[in-house]
Parts: sequence; structure tokens; C-alpha cells
Amino acid sequence: MTADPSAPLAASLAAPPRPHEQLRAVFVYGTLMPGERYEAVAQAAGEAVNSERATLSGHLLYDLRPEGYPALVAGGSGTVDGSTVHGNTVQGSTIHGWILTYSAEKWPAALIHLDDLEGLHLRPPLYARTWAQACGTATGVQPVWVYLYARLERLEQPGCVAVPSGDWTAVADRHTVTPWPGEEAAPEFPA
Repeated sequence: MTADPSAPLAASLAAPPRPHEQLRAVFVYGTLMPGERYEAVAQAAGEAVNSERATLSGHLLYDLRPEGYPALVAGGSGTVDGSTVHGNTVQGSTIHGWILTYSAEKWPAALIHLDDLEGLHLRPPLYARTWAQACGTATGVQPVWVYLYARLERLEQPGCVAVPSGDWTAVADRHTVTPWPGEEAAPEFPA
């Protein structure tokens, strides 16, 4: 049976085009990207065999404060679940990031580190790992794992700011540690 190319994208995402055990690529869009705060986590099991800039379409990127990390949710050409965030209709956009592809030997250990950082073990989980189609600058469109933010009610609260460019590196204060409400700011130490 062949897939109907006119079928909606959501229907085509029901199952990876190959067994998920073979899928060893992950799209990173925030603190796991090269040069960002948790790059070392992405490399904890060994460097990816291929790292390339990439885009992911039809998603929405948010900067969460005081958490200081991004939240990615599925969007599309319409709204997310027909909802609004802070009274604004949210539209899907192009997200800028990297595809990290691991060797078959390194992937199981890399996945443990990635899943742990993304809070898949928490109840409720912080993120959910799902698959999508990303477009690498060198390799083109390919299936990848991506971590989508799972606590959608948080998007309705203060401190959730849309990143319209879809580029986490465009968030000027992304490296700033922000205290939680009621906590004192950490003392500053001389450089």
C-alpha cells in the first residue's frame, strides 16, 4: 500500500517511514544546539557522526521565563489546537536548528542523555519525543526525532514569549539565568 501524497500531513506522521529503531537523528532547536548551554549533553555519548543546520516547518517556538529554556509545539498553517496564547492566535512557523545524527553504536547512550535532559522521566513529562520531517542544509528532508513541549497549560501563563523568528539564537538573553518568582537573584561574582 502506498501513501496518498494528497493526505494531510498529520495523517502521514502516524508512523515513521522506517522502523523507529533505525532512526538515529534528532532535530535540536534550543539549548542542545552547538554553542548552546547543553551542547555537552548532546555529545555525552560521543559526537554525532553528522551535524548540520536544518529547519522544521509548522511548529511554534517559545521562550519560557523564568525557566530559561525553549518550548516547541506543533503548529501548522492554522492555530495550535485552535487555541490562543495570551489572547493571540498562534501560527506555525519555520524553526531553525540542527540535525544531529549518531552512529548505531552511540545512539542508545545518546538517547538516554537526551531523554533525561528533556524530562521524559518526570510525571507529567516535560517534553515528549516524537518524530517529524526536518530539512537539513546538506541532506535535505529526512525523518528525525524532536522533543515537543508537553505541558501545554504552561503556555497560557505569564513568562511565555513567542519567538516569531523560530530561531532560539535570536533570543538575546537566552543565556541569562532568571530566578523563579519569590527567589532572590544569585549573587554576581567578578569575572
